[in-house]
Amino acid sequence: MEPDVDTGRVDSTDTDGGDPNVPRGRLTVVVRVADEDTAMSRAVGLDPAAVAGVRIVVRRVGSGSYEQVTGMQGMADFPGLLYGPWTLSATRALTDDERHALPADAEDVTAFGGGATHTVARGVDTIIVRIRTGRQGTVVISEIFGYIPRTPSGLLYYTGHYIELFNNGFTTEYLDGMLLGLTYNTTQETQSTTCDQAARWRLDSLGIWTQYVYRFPGNGTSYPLAPGVRVIIATDAIDHRAFVPELLDLSGASFEFLGSADVDNPSVPNMISVGGLEWAQALGHGLYVSPIEPKFFIAAPVSLDTLPREVNLAGQEHVRIPRGAILDVVTSRLTPELDASSPSIRCEQIVHPVFDEQPARLHDNTRLQSLARRVASAVVRVIYQRTRNSLADLETAAPSP
Repeated sequence: MEPDVDTGRVDSTDTDGGDPNVPRGRLTVVVRVADEDTAMSRAVGLDPAAVAGVRIVVRRVGSGSYEQVTGMQGMADFPGLLYGPWTLSATRALTDDERHALPADAEDVTAFGGGATHTVARGVDTIIVRIRTGRQGTVVISEIFGYIPRTPSGLLYYTGHYIELFNNGFTTEYLDGMLLGLTYNTTQETQSTTCDQAARWRLDSLGIWTQYVYRFPGNGTSYPLAPGVRVIIATDAIDHRAFVPELLDLSGASFEFLGSADVDNPSVPNMISVGGLEWAQALGHGLYVSPIEPKFFIAAPVSLDTLPREVNLAGQEHVRIPRGAILDVVTSRLTPELDASSPSIRCEQIVHPVFDEQPARLHDNTRLQSLARRVASAVVRVIYQRTRNSLADLETAAPSP
């Protein structure tokens, strides 16, 4: 029986020109609600075993993307996919009427979302994707810009990056004392540590172990962030067009990172390094986006002096930011094609799934683009999707500081 689906396709750019001799497969995606959220799905009239109206997007670099919406059987069918790795995101945004049907303690649920990766390697295949509720949260990471161009003289230029934060909640939040940093840095096999050995710190459900963390300045009420307002934290708050014409003017950023070899913009408040190490000390410009693996967290204020510390197998001291303080986590790997060409052995998870179930697979530092959080609703004001699954929550977009 054929799945009942919307068979429309969008943004397909197969690089083989549709050559019939190139092997292709057929993938059927079945969407179900995760066990812990079945009651929530029934409250809004969704069948947890067959979720209709879910937007499915499958992507493979070099082959564009394909989009369909699941029918009443909770299925979407994708024929003609090139053999190889694909990423799948599944999103079911809730309507205003559906949100009003939720229990009082779930007023911030905006969507169901999930994702998966799958290698198409045979004629017909089926994958089940389980979606979970997404709560809008408070302060979230809404955009990461990590493009690394070359200067006219041919040098790689790392310092035109920025991170955008957004108040996704209903009340004013104060950035003063909040922590912005990188999740545990060892997410691939190294000479000193295997993925299994690093799991103790990388996959700790009690918190995020970090050695690169920055505190926002302020006395407690210096930097209010109203609902629906965003701020930009730049690596360097300067006009980068003077060095690479296609880059951005970040001289008006809200905050900037400061390194040991930086020129300070006195009109922009500096982030305060409180971690064990300076990021890329040889460059000396403070935090910038990893060329391989963006992985950031934002956390509520907490005194690092009171937190657990451990030295990992590489001899580096880390501090654990407690789970209860973590406001948001965003992670991404390289695009599947770029990752496939890398000799590195990646660890399966970047962080424990309670923080981020799966990383996006969208990062390509050679392209002038951002990793941007998907919009869940824009009826009254923008509310971003937050399902704690970067594979479902992130997309690529033009930078918009």
